[in-house]
Amino acid sequence: MSSYNPAIPKASDFQDNSQAQMLSNFGSLDTTFAIEHTKFSDTTPHLGQHSQVTFYQSLGAPSPPNPPIPTLTAPASVLYSQTTGTSPTSITNLFYSCIQNNVQKYLQMTGLTASSWTNTGTGAGNGYTLVTPWGLTIMWGQTSIGLPQPTVIFPTAVVNSTYALQLTLIGQTNSIAEVAKSNTQFTAKITTDNPGTMEWLVLVSP
Repeated sequence: MSSYNPAIPKASDFQDNSQAQMLSNFGSLDTTFAIEHTKFSDTTPHLGQHSQVTFYQSLGAPSPPNPPIPTLTAPASVLYSQTTGTSPTSITNLFYSCIQNNVQKYLQMTGLTASSWTNTGTGAGNGYTLVTPWGLTIMWGQTSIGLPQPTVIFPTAVVNSTYALQLTLIGQTNSIAEVAKSNTQFTAKITTDNPGTMEWLVLVSP
């Protein structure tokens, strides 16, 4: 706990009466600043630089935060911590707030979770979706492959149909190739009729 005394010197104090208290205040400032920075009295080239950043744990729903952060005016932004989830599995994560298209946004930066879904196309299998705070959509999963050629249907249509698609055939030396793709699905094939399992990865730009 800081020993800083903001009430000194008083107007009626003589300097020699307050000297010890002011020296104590200077020492307290030096010690407190050193918790996350190189301290004021440091003589290295790192003077004033951060050694770490600790955020006070805010409580409540992530949008808007509680306690509330100040209303922002572009191009201002703020980084803060917030508890998400419910006890006993709640966890403190990092959030970023900024102005986007004249609207204040709240973006979760850590503790992101992927949602699972079942492929409803011709190849049985499951997939996962993760959307990053900066708008990159990542989808991946496993699907059976053989004849007929499997189709993977996305849980939601992608806005940018020029997404990147990576296919990997597990445990076989046959080649695998993309047959067709759209903003809602893709179809793949292998060079033989041998059934197998295909791993796939989709990256969709913001």
